[in-house]
This record gives sequence, structure tokens and C-alpha cells, in this order.
Amino acid sequence: MWTSFLRSPKVKFMKLKGCQKGRPLSVSLLMRTLIAVLALFGMAVVASASTSREAEATTRRFAGALAQFDVVPMVDEFHSDVHRFCYQMAVHIIETTEDKTERADLLKALGVTSADEFKELSPKTATVRFFQMSFSSVPKQVKDASIHSKIIIVGSLIEKDYVHVLYRSEMDFQDKDLSMSMSVPSVVTLKRDNGKLKVASTTQLETMKATLKSLIETK
Repeated sequence: MWTSFLRSPKVKFMKLKGCQKGRPLSVSLLMRTLIAVLALFGMAVVASASTSREAEATTRRFAGALAQFDVVPMVDEFHSDVHRFCYQMAVHIIETTEDKTERADLLKALGVTSADEFKELSPKTATVRFFQMSFSSVPKQVKDASIHSKIIIVGSLIEKDYVHVLYRSEMDFQDKDLSMSMSVPSVVTLKRDNGKLKVASTTQLETMKATLKSLIETK
């Protein structure tokens, strides 16, 4: 097909801007142009594949740490926007807890003695404290079942500056106190933070954001 096209009269008299009128377009120039375009297309495909692999690897690390309730490596995979959100949410919870005993228990669980001390923490450290406190209330049986879960990456989709990754957590746990077999799909959205793809959103985080917004608006 390409041979017949290059030999056709149309190719012989194609004009380039700035070329002498009636001067035939060089076949070698046409081929070089075509090769350059194809090379750029190939680079785009390779870049896209590389981004997908990076996103899926980050998701696997995040989902694995979450399944193990391993807070520090899980928070490491969060985007800095998530750190700031969790920090703000924790501060809001502290400041809106009016009962003095409950507030004291909350601050103790967060590893501080006052709201001001908590506010001095970095957003990332505050996020670690927040999830450590949250995960401490998860029943041991649930943790034992989650630890045995298998993370399966289904696929990823690139959308401008974001990459969406669909994964599935499969659990099959049996003991005398608990029998659990389930497959739970989840979606993680990532975007770059200092050059690296980080988890910017999950289904659970969006639920937390909606809840916090509702609480703030009702005050």
C-alpha cells in the first residue's frame, strides 16, 4: 500500500511551505517525516504504559499495607493533599469534641496532650496518628482475616493528570471464631506529587470527605 502511494502522481507534486513552486517532495523527506511521527507515537505509548505500571505498583503497595493495617507504609503512599485533609479532619474532630473526658481520651489516642500540640505535628505525622487511632478499634478477627487477603490489580485508566486503578481484595479465612470469604473491588485515584504517583483518592476517602463536609455544614 505504501509503495503504490509513494509512486502516485499526487506524491510527486505535493508541496511544502517555503519550497519552490512545482518542486516535487522528496520521498526520503516524506519517509523521514513519517518515521518521526511514528516514533513520537511510540514514545507516547511507552510513556503511557510506564505510567500505568507505576500507578499499579503504587496501588499494590498501598493496598497491601492497608490489608495488613500497616499504617506507616500506607500513609507513605498517600498524596500530600490526603495528608492535609486527614490533618484538618483530625483537628475538626478534636475541636468539636465537647466532653472533656472524651477529648482527653481522644488526645491520648493521638499521642498528644492538647489540641495545640497536635496542630504542631506535620500533616503526614498527624495522618499516621489518625489512622493508628482508627485501626486500633478494628476487631482482631477482622485484622486476622484481612492479613490473609490477596490483592489483584484488574487494570488502570489514565485521565489527564490522574490515573485510576481498579483492584480487588480477595479474602478466604477460616478459623473457629470467624469464617470469611469475599471479593471486594476498590478504585484508587493517583496523581503526581514531587514527580511520583501517589494515592490522591479512594472510595473510602471520598466517603470520609463527604461525612466531614456534612458535619461542618451542620455546625
